[in-house]
Amino acid sequence: MNISAGLLGGSLGNVGGIDVEFDEITTGGGLPARFERIDASAFAGRFGVTLELSGIAIPGQETFSIWDLALPGGEFGTAELRLQFAANDLPPGFDETRLALWHFNAGLGVFEPLPTLGIDSVAGILSASTAGFSTFVLGAAVPLPGGVLLFAPALAGLLAMRRRRSGRTS
Repeated sequence: MNISAGLLGGSLGNVGGIDVEFDEITTGGGLPARFERIDASAFAGRFGVTLELSGIAIPGQETFSIWDLALPGGEFGTAELRLQFAANDLPPGFDETRLALWHFNAGLGVFEPLPTLGIDSVAGILSASTAGFSTFVLGAAVPLPGGVLLFAPALAGLLAMRRRRSGRTS
């Protein structure tokens, strides 16, 4: 059974609003959410890395949308997030199909991309799938020749995990 929740005015078209649809919830809990827009210096102060080095920067954008979601005491399988963004906040000429939602992995200290399920550029809605809640940032994927998208921070995180498991540190 799917369970849905609208947070921060998600179904009402409010910028920063979120609709969440769970495939299942095994234990309950509250679902606090927070939305804010921060600039590059606030981003660096909060996450300890510059936007450029994080790999999520949208060229020409001065502020970024940040969502904090939690399910204290709760567990779930996967959830679809539908986040409302302000399409007119994107720099002129930016290809909205390059938008991605990034999850901050505090354990590794890196941003990881979530699977994008769809982008409605007219309504300003990005849909993504997640298996856990944390801080999420609306950013861009890095394009490679041939239309392939590289998620450099996620690749760095996976390599770091592989090194840890194999006992290598460099």
